[in-house]
Amino acid sequence: MPPNPLIVDILVDGVTIDLLLALPGYEELIVQRAVLRDLGGWSVKVCSAEDLIIQKAVAGRNKDWLDVESLLMEQRDNLDQDYIRYWLSEFAEALQDAELVKRYEQLLDRGHAA
Repeated sequence: MPPNPLIVDILVDGVTIDLLLALPGYEELIVQRAVLRDLGGWSVKVCSAEDLIIQKAVAGRNKDWLDVESLLMEQRDNLDQDYIRYWLSEFAEALQDAELVKRYEQLLDRGHAA
């Protein structure tokens, strides 16, 4: 698989961090849609399940698709599928990757059959 031009790896204190370069308008939505979570006494804003799915799918590594599948199993009935499909199609067009949306739909269909 060729490298994803929207993923930038940086090294911080010996830990590799993947950064997804987003499309115009999407970055603002991620922040607007973020939800407040309690993480061991700390209140932290984290991206929504939909945005995590989008980011994982765009990253496109096998481990990311496994994460998408797990999120679908856990959150399926709570997800805004129109939002996910819209942004996946936008990223698919930017990346010229027609398989992106198809792969997501396959995971979604597989979960319905389970």
